[in-house]
Amino acid sequence: MSSAIIKMKREAKTDLAEVSKGILDDFKGDVAELSLEQLSEVNGVQVLLLILERYYMRNGSMAVSTVQIIDSGEVQQATIAGTGGGEGLMNISLGANQDFARRVARVLTKLGFEEVKP
Repeated sequence: MSSAIIKMKREAKTDLAEVSKGILDDFKGDVAELSLEQLSEVNGVQVLLLILERYYMRNGSMAVSTVQIIDSGEVQQATIAGTGGGEGLMNISLGANQDFARRVARVLTKLGFEEVKP
């Protein structure tokens, strides 16, 4: 299975609940479905986990974007993993997983996140 990983970060400006709302608001009216929204705190560090699914008609498959954002209080680090989107024996995604991950990255860019290049 192919996947696309995007890493982003920004200063901790707003609560992660607001970041989650911003992402989900951008997907309103879209064919994407929210599978999981979980906000937790461990030792003073907030963690947001979102799992979004989307059906792609062009290849008849589902793609998933998993979004994890960790807020240390000073910096918010996001990891977006686009997976799935493939079909058939070769599991060819035609870029569906990359498209879905990039869509989430564009929303985070609007919220002030910048992509971190490896």
